[in-house]
Amino acid sequence: MALVVAACGTAVESTSAELPVGEFPLSESSSQPSGEDPQYGSSLDEFLGEKTGGPEASTPPEGFEEIFWEDLVPPGFSQSDISARFDERIAAVEPGSPEADAIYAELQAEYDNQPINPEMAGQEIQLAGFVAPLTYSGDLITEFLLVPYFGACVHVPPPPVNQTVMVTLEDGQGLTFDESWGAVWVTGTMTIEGAETDLANAGYSIVGAQSGVYNEY
Repeated sequence: MALVVAACGTAVESTSAELPVGEFPLSESSSQPSGEDPQYGSSLDEFLGEKTGGPEASTPPEGFEEIFWEDLVPPGFSQSDISARFDERIAAVEPGSPEADAIYAELQAEYDNQPINPEMAGQEIQLAGFVAPLTYSGDLITEFLLVPYFGACVHVPPPPVNQTVMVTLEDGQGLTFDESWGAVWVTGTMTIEGAETDLANAGYSIVGAQSGVYNEY
């Protein structure tokens, strides 16, 4: 067993001694993001735009409904909704003042502690995003955080808990390093049971999931 040390200084568990240390897994053809590779912080739409000229239509398996990251945010708690609640208070104080700093700190705390959407519980869903690896079996990633932008939790800060999904793949399933480099899809039953990991905390979990490369439907 080996520990793979992520760039942010955390570690993830592995059963292979031949995994790359210190960096997010890279494809053999890409030692660092460039050209058509996703850039750290790229959203799904930005990545798909670079790869295909625009987001691709997707067809979820029968019985599953495609959802999007905004569906994981309950009504009234989007970043714009939260910001709007602070607009008057921010406008009433002098920029850079201790009062303004306190309001911005309160605003940031709300961003960092967004609630999950209880309506997601038990939903059979398909969701596309990026991989922050957690557990390996040999050279396959079997457990990971699904996040809405590339490099989250490893090279750029983690998203809020309601934008992070803990994914445990079905027994015998796994993603290769190359498959995990770009956007992936995940299908399974969404639960609102949170999970704490060394990389970030997740507000949702999917156990026994299926996953694959997003642009290979």
